Amino acid sequence: MSHSATPGFWSLAAPRATAAVCAVAGLSLLTSCGDAETADGTESAPETQISAEGTEQAEPTEQPAEGTDETDVAATVTTAPGSPEVLEDEEKLEILLSASDLPQLPEGHSTHTGVSYFQDYIAVEYTQYQETFGDTPCATSMDRINVDLVGQQPLSGLAHAYQLSQDEDEYSPQVYAWVLSFHDQVDTAEIWDRIQEQCGGTQLEAGDESVEISRLELSEDFGLDVDGITMVVHSQNEPLNAGSAVRHSMTVDFGHNLVMLAAVGLTDDTFSTLAEAQLAKLAQHLDSAENDEA
Repeated sequence: MSHSATPGFWSLAAPRATAAVCAVAGLSLLTSCGDAETADGTESAPETQISAEGTEQAEPTEQPAEGTDETDVAATVTTAPGSPEVLEDEEKLEILLSASDLPQLPEGHSTHTGVSYFQDYIAVEYTQYQETFGDTPCATSMDRINVDLVGQQPLSGLAHAYQLSQDEDEYSPQVYAWVLSFHDQVDTAEIWDRIQEQCGGTQLEAGDESVEISRLELSEDFGLDVDGITMVVHSQNEPLNAGSAVRHSMTVDFGHNLVMLAAVGLTDDTFSTLAEAQLAKLAQHLDSAENDEA
């Protein structure tokens, strides 16, 4: 996948630093971490399947965490009433944003499965924020955001990555959706509260460059436990006029599952539309589960 060479941006996100600067936006799903490519590339991370033309032909090859099987997982997970249990492979595919939910059919679509993919390529602690912005609480938290989100012992996971058509500036927006399942119920509020407290506004500054971080705002949350941030890269106190300078990230604490939607290069309105489509799928899953129990 090609990277933008916009001056003043990739000085904050040179190849290995890309995963750090974009960690909250989920960009490390396809870039830097694992060097996975889109459908027109030649490399992919382990346990990765790629489907062309935005079709959804990939089937998950999810394996339970080492030392467990699906029966053991179902027997040992305790779920609060009305809270989603550990999602099965087919359910993960059903609840995640699909190619048909996007504003246009993607030019590239890859699907990644397996806990090892998340542990080896996403849950990696970096030092790029600290190296770029100094040893501050914000930089430290941003360097380990993926480690905190993925956690220590996920049971299973699945990720979609989409590359959209180039915009007028010849930048290809990217959209990522993933879900991880855990023994315990998910609670990411502390992570996001810490990021907002330590990084809100433009606390990340290096020379003329800065990263503005604000809490994600949506008009509809469907009654779900939603959180996240918006990131905008600035140069000389002005937002960079480049698609890659705008990043959005949203997580949903979904019972024993963590759902994440992230994008690079989308407007606020477009990301909000996709976020609400993702939330609607989750709400529909809850409704269906309740009807099945009735």
